[in-house]
Amino acid sequence: MKKGYRKILLEIAIILSPLLLFPFKRLVLSIGKIIMNERISEGSITIIEGMATNIATNVQWIIIAFLIFFIYFKIKKRNHDKEFNFGNEYMEYPYFVFFIAGKVLGFKSINLKLVPIYLQARIIINDTFEEIKYQDDLGDIDYEATSTFSCGEVRNKELTLVLEDTFFIKENQLGANLSETDILRITKGNLIENVRNHSENFINKIASNIFKLEKKYQVINICATTNTKHTFEIISNSFKKGSRGDVKKLVVYQQNRDGDRVFEKGYEIKL
Repeated sequence: MKKGYRKILLEIAIILSPLLLFPFKRLVLSIGKIIMNERISEGSITIIEGMATNIATNVQWIIIAFLIFFIYFKIKKRNHDKEFNFGNEYMEYPYFVFFIAGKVLGFKSINLKLVPIYLQARIIINDTFEEIKYQDDLGDIDYEATSTFSCGEVRNKELTLVLEDTFFIKENQLGANLSETDILRITKGNLIENVRNHSENFINKIASNIFKLEKKYQVINICATTNTKHTFEIISNSFKKGSRGDVKKLVVYQQNRDGDRVFEKGYEIKL
């Protein structure tokens, strides 16, 4: 089991551990019945036992609830200075794992390194963690980014945004459904494959093009090879608008690891 699963399951188990007290209710009541049998008449025992059962049950649940909340807030307080990352592990979890970690268990931060791009986008859009970190030791470059726009065969309110940053994206790497849409391709200036750096011009080129085009589209597909800093800035600047933008959803495509590394599977993010 991956470390992220183990971490949240362990902490949830600790929080809910007071529920283990529940099976001992019958034992406690049985002991009480023996004591009452020795001192009180049989008629009184029935009445008192019924009252004791209800009281004991209510008190027990109050105690259990108190312990659960006490343990929960202690764990949440302890996590407030912690980062939800696990060394060299590739963090391809269902989104609910990140939601539980950030919103429920109170982990303060996450580093987007080793998190798939579609999950990076969702974490940024939803402010899943109080602090979202990215690679911030990149050198800055000032080369002019380039953009090209092509109309697809099917006329609809769907745009595919191809963002070339750390690697080029070939035509045959776009899924068949994407090649039919309008395509906006933006390439970082002086792109050298597998070299990560920061380009303010690249970010601005994306923002200006999206601003001009977004009123025409309700869905934007994203195929990107962006580093974590660029991903954070692109999503924050161009798509994080609190449901006030014209675009209704993003579909972020994850690149396959094998063969031609096609952008085949898309993950929807409502805006």
